[in-house]
Parts: sequence; structure tokens; C-alpha cells
Amino acid sequence: MKARLLWIVTLTFLIVQSMVLVVPLPSTHAATSSEYGYDDSQVPAKYKQAYHDYVDYDDQLEPLQEYEQIALTIFKENKKFKASDHRSSYVEITGIALPNYKKFVKGVQKVYTPNKDLARMHKIYVKGANYQLQGMLLFQKYLSTKKLDPSISKKANTQLAIANKLLTQFHKEMNAYTAKFSY
Repeated sequence: MKARLLWIVTLTFLIVQSMVLVVPLPSTHAATSSEYGYDDSQVPAKYKQAYHDYVDYDDQLEPLQEYEQIALTIFKENKKFKASDHRSSYVEITGIALPNYKKFVKGVQKVYTPNKDLARMHKIYVKGANYQLQGMLLFQKYLSTKKLDPSISKKANTQLAIANKLLTQFHKEMNAYTAKFSY
């Protein structure tokens, strides 16, 4: 009974300690027109609508980036662990990374896309985020047992590789889209 109580107290301490150590990271998205007074005066006339659509789209994504950054930071920190001490990684992924990434995915799924090009790219983004979430959930499952099953880790890595491919594709296409009106 004392060992079980000690285990519960230790897990609670680790969860609380992990939450205290997480510092929000700055957004990786470009600043929006409303935040920094950007205007479209230097955007060629034929791309002004695309520019405004992008700003609207980016404004919706910006508040979600904090969830993604926290989740990915914790996940990356805990992806490499000692086999003898994988429980602390499990606790941080379960208590911090997954709840934040689930909020991120749920928010991304609700984003409105103002034009067909952004809608097409956004579908890739949502699909990549969902594959990443599935990979993270499989990795959590991998860490949840005393005896680690390498086949679950392999499945998780497969999901994460697919996610990486889709998210890279999204970023390349988005860079091409914004290159039209970047100055």
C-alpha cells in the first residue's frame, strides 16, 4: 500500500513539475496585418485577394500554434528515453503533449479556408496533423506497458513519417502560395 501511495505521489509530482516547466514558445507564423500594421500597398493588385485570404487564414491558425509547440517540444524531449525509466516519458506525453496536440488538431479542423487553394492545402495540413496525432497516440501506447513492444514503436514511427511527409508538402505549397505577394 505504501509503495502504491509513493508511486501516485511521484506521478503527481512529475505531472505538476512538467506543467510548471513548460514555457509557451513564440509563434512560427508570419505576423498579421492587424498585429503589426502591415498593409497590402506593396502587394501586386492581382494578388491582393490572395494576400487577404492568407492573412485571414493565418489569423485563425496563430492562436493554435502555442498548443502545437508545447506538444511537439514535450514529445521530442520524451521520444528518446532510457528503457528503465520510460514511465516519466509516458507521464509527460500523456499529461502534456497529447492534450495540447488534441486541442491543436481540433482547432485546425475548425479553421475556415477563404479560397480553394488554401482549402486544398489545408486538407493536407489537417491530414498531416491527424497522422501525427495517431503516431503520438501509438507512441503513448508503446510507453504504457512495462515490457516495451518494438512493433508498436515501429507503427508509431510509420505514422509520424507519413505526417512529416504531408506537413512538409503543406509548408512547401504554402511557401509557394505566399511567394506571390511576399515583399
